[in-house]
Amino acid sequence: MLLKDSEVTMDFKGLVDHYQTLPKSELIEKLVFKNAKLLNQENVIEKLEDEVKRIEEVDQGHQKLNGELSEKISQLQKQKEILQKAIRKPGENNE
Repeated sequence: MLLKDSEVTMDFKGLVDHYQTLPKSELIEKLVFKNAKLLNQENVIEKLEDEVKRIEEVDQGHQKLNGELSEKISQLQKQKEILQKAIRKPGENNE
């Protein structure tokens, strides 16, 4: 691998040159292992994408619930103020 502009790039010519020196059976073995590794990584990526989707859905549910609870708290505070005013006696200090 070569470092260029803070990015890692593959030296494909060097890789091809190396592969040309290997026997066919070793190339097949490398290909099979690389494919298996890629399939495993694809499965992991799918699971992580599913988990992200699930977490986003949970987050949306929490946001909705928080909004509903904030609204309910506001309503209860208004009702509390109304009740407090209703139970005050006339001429009582409003502090």
